[in-house]
Amino acid sequence: MIRKLRVIGFIVAMACVIPPNLRLLADMARFGEGNAQFPPITAVLLALGVAVMMIGEVFCYGQALQDDVDYIA
Repeated sequence: MIRKLRVIGFIVAMACVIPPNLRLLADMARFGEGNAQFPPITAVLLALGVAVMMIGEVFCYGQALQDDVDYIA
């Protein structure tokens, strides 16, 4: 479950970064120059993806702590 949460965060973060860059590369290949314009929603989705990845890391750390406590007790 925790690994899936990390993967979801990574996918959301990359889904907002990769398409504009691919569009920029395609424009550069066709016209010799490109215009990098990222829509405002990209920043929101990137922040959301990073937040989901951070939550996944918190859960992973909590699971490690729980395993340590169970091992001690």
